[in-house]
Amino acid sequence: MIESFLREEGLAYLQDREGSLMVPFAETPVGSKLEVWFTAEGDANAIYRITGRCPLPVTSAVADWYQVCNEWNFAFRWPTVYLARDSEASRYQLVLEGQVDLACGISRELFALFSRNVLTGCFGFFTWLEQLEHRQLARVADAASGVASDLDR
Repeated sequence: MIESFLREEGLAYLQDREGSLMVPFAETPVGSKLEVWFTAEGDANAIYRITGRCPLPVTSAVADWYQVCNEWNFAFRWPTVYLARDSEASRYQLVLEGQVDLACGISRELFALFSRNVLTGCFGFFTWLEQLEHRQLARVADAASGVASDLDR
């Protein structure tokens, strides 16, 4: 079902030894490429998981990223976003994830809808992140202009 969905969406994918499928995407606003993995896991492969992974720059402030992830997760259902240590213990990656239990079955339409929602949400996170940065820069500029006008008096 996963491969059929990816083919129907026209997404080029790679397959690893375990059978997981990965779709590589272009560079994100954090300066790293996004890899989105589509996997079936657990007993009888009943858990369908979509996981986006995006390495963070080494210079990233981890505490700030935790706050960003919390703000996103508070405001949006999919995907859940969190930080995980990369294979290099000193690096972190953003993980964007959605999962659903298929043990009771799922229609092709609902499978595709869930997949599109999570995938679209991954890109939505980066759009939201850019907007967040613009709002923060605007607040800094407003605060700076307030200080400048106070100095003019």
